[in-house]
Amino acid sequence: MSRVLAVLAFVVALLAAASAGAAPVAPLAPEALTLRLPDLGSNYELGSSRCGRRSYAEERRWPSTLPSLSERFSHRGCVIAFGESWIAPGAAPRPDYVMSAAYSFGDASGPTAALQRPRAVAAHMLDADRRGDLKPLSVDGMLGDELHAFRLGGYPKPGTVLMWRSGSVLALVLAAGPASDRTTQTAIRLATAQQARIATPTPLLRSDLDDVEVPLDDPGITVPVQWLGHELPAAGGHPALSLDAVDGPNDYSPRGIEPYASLEYSSSHPRRYVHLQLWRPRTMRQFLRSPQLARLCIRRFDAHVEGMDATLLGSYQPIGACKFRRPEVWSAVAFFDGVAVQLDANGCYPCQASPRPYDSPAGLRALLRALRPRASSPGATP
Repeated sequence: MSRVLAVLAFVVALLAAASAGAAPVAPLAPEALTLRLPDLGSNYELGSSRCGRRSYAEERRWPSTLPSLSERFSHRGCVIAFGESWIAPGAAPRPDYVMSAAYSFGDASGPTAALQRPRAVAAHMLDADRRGDLKPLSVDGMLGDELHAFRLGGYPKPGTVLMWRSGSVLALVLAAGPASDRTTQTAIRLATAQQARIATPTPLLRSDLDDVEVPLDDPGITVPVQWLGHELPAAGGHPALSLDAVDGPNDYSPRGIEPYASLEYSSSHPRRYVHLQLWRPRTMRQFLRSPQLARLCIRRFDAHVEGMDATLLGSYQPIGACKFRRPEVWSAVAFFDGVAVQLDANGCYPCQASPRPYDSPAGLRALLRALRPRASSPGATP
């Protein structure tokens, strides 16, 4: 992937400058001109993204047929990649990888000149072998002011490539998939969505590239999701928490091994972590009855949270070191209809003895009271 990004950060040959006497025009912000998660659907995660402009000296040497004039022509570019996080049972095949690029110039002369060598330009944007990896492809319809289509047979992934000019913007979409009409039609739909963003730019919102909840919509999570929300406000002297990462069932092998999902929350000041895991109730009750708890010196306490079947677990550091005093680290288990939730609030980076604001009976009770069911997100078909 780094090899792709290094090449994608630099746009190809430009052979003309703006017309004499014309007032300079600031290029459009390229970060607003690429695809976003809402354009793809609920089962895609952000793979990588990069915006900026590199000098010719920082790039690998370009062939003499495409002399670089980037230092004489102002432009900025953004490249973003998406990967499929999970697949719904029985769903029609979709691209497991999508790449979107947009290079913005002060006027149309740069992209127009670049498209005089469309195959070579696309090859360099994709870091592909223009002699063999890219084959011209015929597609119906028109996109932007000038459209070129190719079948990519190699790196980074085989699929359909569409590259087009829209005014002063040079854009590209790769939809990975087998050589078929479906792959081509998917690429056209995605490119059409990107062209709509180019035609009518809108600000890039944080939520447009926020994929942290995507694994929670995986149908492989067969237990109800109880969580603390995307953000948990500060309350009662405890800091606010933000959802940082989610591991779904595809992150465990073989599929179906518990926990069904693992969520990581963090506080900013101080930087501390709360881990939440989803289990089948039967599995967790078996664990709580296991003699392993006594061997590890893990003690059970009633959580005393009204209306909730919850248990606090107290232990010592290091784990298994029995001490005849109050437990040093704490966790909690709560049972709901169809799911058991385990909370661990003693994670930190770098790890220090204190403070750990939720690593106490009072802190865990606050987390237990904040647990609530999550509504699934509707998906969209690209």
